[in-house]
Amino acid sequence: MAVESFDVWVVIFGLFAVTFPSRVCPIIALSGKKFAALLECWLRLIAPAILSALLLPDLLLRKTPSGARELFLSGDNYYLLAAVPTIIVAAVTRHLFWTLLTGMASVAACRFFL
Repeated sequence: MAVESFDVWVVIFGLFAVTFPSRVCPIIALSGKKFAALLECWLRLIAPAILSALLLPDLLLRKTPSGARELFLSGDNYYLLAAVPTIIVAAVTRHLFWTLLTGMASVAACRFFL
């Protein structure tokens, strides 16, 4: 079954029509409003919590041949080794560019030298 160009554009527009209002409406409704300090503190922690939940399983676990996941704390875990300097650079510089550059360079160095 071939997918036609028109069908692709219909799907893209449909996805846009569904997701765009759900992202823009809160921005419009809540812009300029002041929240309680406790709520602002809590909201600031959401992004790091989600990022941690997404990254930690890939850093600490590996799939076994049977498909199960097991803890992988070893010198062969390039991603875990690369995460150490990346986290340090992120904490010190708080700059996305340097953090990404450090992460990519660390993974490349681990694969090339180890």
